[in-house]
Amino acid sequence: MKKNALFCLIAGIIASCSSDVKTPDCPRINIPRETARQYISDLGFDALQVSLNGSESYCYTDDVNSRRYVVITPIFKIRRMEDSSINAINTSFYVQPQGVGSYSAKQVREQSLQIPQNVREHTVKGKPIKLHIKQPPYNDLSINLGLNLSDFASAKSKTMFDIDYKYLSADDLAAFDEKIDMEYLEIGPDEKVVFCEQNGRPVVVKKGANSKPCD
Repeated sequence: MKKNALFCLIAGIIASCSSDVKTPDCPRINIPRETARQYISDLGFDALQVSLNGSESYCYTDDVNSRRYVVITPIFKIRRMEDSSINAINTSFYVQPQGVGSYSAKQVREQSLQIPQNVREHTVKGKPIKLHIKQPPYNDLSINLGLNLSDFASAKSKTMFDIDYKYLSADDLAAFDEKIDMEYLEIGPDEKVVFCEQNGRPVVVKKGANSKPCD
């Protein structure tokens, strides 16, 4: 009798492990592209780029009130695009549940970020935020995480490339055999970048244009 019960228990564990149906214990966190970046200006130029580079999250059930919570900690990356004296940034971020099963509405948190003066790129964790959610599974619930942008900042972000900057020292530049051709392209929301077939030079054109700008 005991052997049969043990066999059934083992068989049940194997069946659950091999199943395609998964029940994660935390909802998925999404970072929408349109609220992932913010540009900080100084003296008329874009000095800093602040981006949401990811998040850390975990879920738990409070034994006292039997409520389920998700705790989300945003991870920010700050990049210097130009030399600037700015080393402190005040921004804000939001979390907004999507779908069924959250008992919390959209929440916004103020955030102060620091980047050392002589550092080009810096990653820093933000303040954690807690949401009341249902018990698992979470197939129908996800949470959006983004920067809380003004209309002006949102419009600015939409005109910029998703650029992952690489900073080169003077020695790095000297190590290249070929000359580096620096081109700065301003692109609007109704434009796109195409590349010439002959030399790969980037050119900005209107979306839907039939002209051949590389002739």
